[in-house]
Amino acid sequence: MPRELSFSTTENARLVMNSSQRPLWLISLAFASAMSMLFGLIHVSDAIVRMELGSVSAEILDATLNPLYATLYLAGIAISWNQKRIGYASLLVLSSLSSWGFLGHTAGLTPPNLTEIGRVSGVFFVFVVLIGEVASVSALILSIYALSRPISAARKHIETHSA
Repeated sequence: MPRELSFSTTENARLVMNSSQRPLWLISLAFASAMSMLFGLIHVSDAIVRMELGSVSAEILDATLNPLYATLYLAGIAISWNQKRIGYASLLVLSSLSSWGFLGHTAGLTPPNLTEIGRVSGVFFVFVVLIGEVASVSALILSIYALSRPISAARKHIETHSA
């Protein structure tokens, strides 16, 4: 049974918030961030198999750092799910990096470009880069939106009474 929080905002109005409900923008942020992370890992897996960085040691480093990056992404999603601003800020940074990585391939700023990826790996991996870019940019926009929102009265009430 969900825990309910209630408090009076004025004498005539009463605000009741069910703590298990999440706003649509937060659900969207969590979903877009998870998709960005997932498609990023699929893309990196393909890059490792193709030896995109050119040496085994660089690919080992890539294979080590990207799961750590994904773990940070998951932590940011979890913290954001609890509507903490530090979670939104971490998703802002991580989705910015992901957006830059995907955008680099689509705009041809970083090798290989989409045509080269398609020739070597096929249309699925071109799709992975494109959908990864959409998810990353969506997460970026939603994290900016989350950070621009004022702390709600309900959230202030929770934070002041949880200590």
